[in-house]
Amino acid sequence: MSESFGEYLRRERELREISLEEVSARTKIKKSFLTALENDRLEQLPGEAFIRGFIRAYAQEIGLDPNQTLLRFEEFLKSRNELETEAPQNFSFPKWLLGVAGMIIFLALALAFFPRPEQMADFQESKAINSTQKIETNSLQANLLPDKSPETSPFRSPYKITIQANELCWLLATIDESKSREATLYPGESLELEADEKISLLIGNAGGAEIYVNGKKLKPIGEHWQAVRLIIPQELEKYLEKNIAQQEKEE
Repeated sequence: MSESFGEYLRRERELREISLEEVSARTKIKKSFLTALENDRLEQLPGEAFIRGFIRAYAQEIGLDPNQTLLRFEEFLKSRNELETEAPQNFSFPKWLLGVAGMIIFLALALAFFPRPEQMADFQESKAINSTQKIETNSLQANLLPDKSPETSPFRSPYKITIQANELCWLLATIDESKSREATLYPGESLELEADEKISLLIGNAGGAEIYVNGKKLKPIGEHWQAVRLIIPQELEKYLEKNIAQQEKEE
């Protein structure tokens, strides 16, 4: 039986006499993730985009060609999916028996929960009364509550965002709801984005990146290897240092 992809990585690493601890320290990838990769336990890794980033960083660190290593990984996935497809199917009940059982269950539920005509009439009347009361309540609240300005952020458009990676991280940005940008950043790399109205930023490994908006650094938006979504400018306030936010508002 040919070796698996994880076995191939481990063999190449051991041939070069590089420990897993060394790879972890240099790539900033958790050792537990590298162990899972070498044992083909992909379900223990944070996601497919991260897996490819891990493989590229791993290959570069031990001296393999990253592109060739990723092609080998694709072949491994393809062969594993084929084996799962060819696996024997479990015993299943005849289709006609399942159909009869489904009909019986449906009829039982219909008799138990379908409302009688008099119940339906009461329900419609109650629904109409509740709708009227809700409209009156909303109208009263609208008259009592003070107007709020739609602009709650101390920042002004355009929003210039810089993501500085301290560890391997993956991100997906949706800019002004019209275009998107996906990237994998390695330690020391950065990415700059700009939006006129809004940007939705999904960051994998939120604890491994620093985020700046219009030159001001935000507080950490999540933990290491946690995927977090940040919407700018709507969610900026909770990631600002209080003194910065207060200063900006006074200005």
